[in-house]
Amino acid sequence: MVDDLPSDEARAIIALIKFGEPGEWDWSPELWGTANCAFGVTDHDGKRIQGVTADLLVKYGQRPPSSHFLFTIYKQEFKARRRVYQLDLLQNGRKKVDPHRVSHEHIGRDRVPGEAAWQQYSYEDALKLFCTRTNLTLSGELPDPYVLQLL
Repeated sequence: MVDDLPSDEARAIIALIKFGEPGEWDWSPELWGTANCAFGVTDHDGKRIQGVTADLLVKYGQRPPSSHFLFTIYKQEFKARRRVYQLDLLQNGRKKVDPHRVSHEHIGRDRVPGEAAWQQYSYEDALKLFCTRTNLTLSGELPDPYVLQLL
């Protein structure tokens, strides 16, 4: 179970203008096809927003073809990492039996169903939506980890 911030506290953090400088993607040795990028965020003055981090997880599957974009803002409080906001886009051809396996977002303790258009979103679309929803500006690009970058 994820520890969520109360929704009013989450909305206050979401409302802050944030900047992030993501590093490289890390590939999971346990979960095939899964890449993660986590980084701290700063305010408009370049000061670190204490305890607030962005965590981006991308997973592409082969059978059936699927993509999963799980983009989260967390706030570290004492020893607990609490979810502020999460965009969860799961795209595959399977019938959705569990309503939590349908694209949605979390704003603190509130769960908000996703829009039908999200089912067609690319990585770039999902990242743009996440950054817009969370007032996060990334310094530079963070390309899809599955797209080969030629130098």
